[in-house]
Amino acid sequence: MKRLKAGLKKYPLIVSYVRSLKRIRNKIFYKAPKMLEGEMAVFKAIFSDCEVIFDVGARYDTEYLEVSKGNRKKYHLFEINPKFFKKLHKKIEDNFSNEDISANNFGIADSDDHLSYYEDSESVLKNTTGVENSKAVFEKKLPVRTIKSYCNEKGILKIDFLKTDIEEYDFFALLGAEELLKEISFIQFELGLGANYKNRKIVASDYFNLIGDSFEFFIVKDETHPIWAAGFVNSNLIRIDDEFLQSKLSAGVYGFGYNIMAINKRLDVSNYPLSVGHFEKVKFEQFLDNYYE
Repeated sequence: MKRLKAGLKKYPLIVSYVRSLKRIRNKIFYKAPKMLEGEMAVFKAIFSDCEVIFDVGARYDTEYLEVSKGNRKKYHLFEINPKFFKKLHKKIEDNFSNEDISANNFGIADSDDHLSYYEDSESVLKNTTGVENSKAVFEKKLPVRTIKSYCNEKGILKIDFLKTDIEEYDFFALLGAEELLKEISFIQFELGLGANYKNRKIVASDYFNLIGDSFEFFIVKDETHPIWAAGFVNSNLIRIDDEFLQSKLSAGVYGFGYNIMAINKRLDVSNYPLSVGHFEKVKFEQFLDNYYE
């Protein structure tokens, strides 16, 4: 296994070719990915404290809805891809007609606008990690709105749980929430890096600085990620701070990124049935070095 990893690292063209084959396979046999077990465990632990739930980049996954069905939650789902949205809408009609759900066929960004949507990256970004020069899948640009303008229109004063998973555009979705961001109880986002912002590239610290000091930050368990798959850690959450931002791991591990949960400090994470580990820079970087050997 170590020789294979070293070989892949030495020959990036092979990695690129394999990724291209995977994208072709996914286009032919595409199914909305099931939510990770680690994500679901965290949601199950906190959802009873969440009345208003925003799911940005919902695709046509309805596992959150299944968990909270019958519990009078108010869902606001956002999916920019019309093909995905059509399937999402049908699943809601067929299985959740009695739930309080607002399903929206537009994306979330840092301004109300219309943006191109790209097929390979499944994003409004043409280039993402592992995908370059993606082709636009729809001839017309698709609508995007800010969380703030949507909340103003709907009279929403507070969001309890905000999840974003929009292929490295997450920072801009959070940016568009403006002052509402500080009042959210739980914010889960994909730590997408590398998008252009103010003549530079987005880095991990941009997310932490935007969300602010009134939150604690955690990596959410991903059972497919090397640090969990290798048995290096087992906890539901890993508490992170500036030490994480200064480490090599903040940029990801061998193509794997992170889902981050920001929990407002007015809440005590120990009140939830979740195991919490702590990031240790030296220990984790030793794991990374061994993983690449």
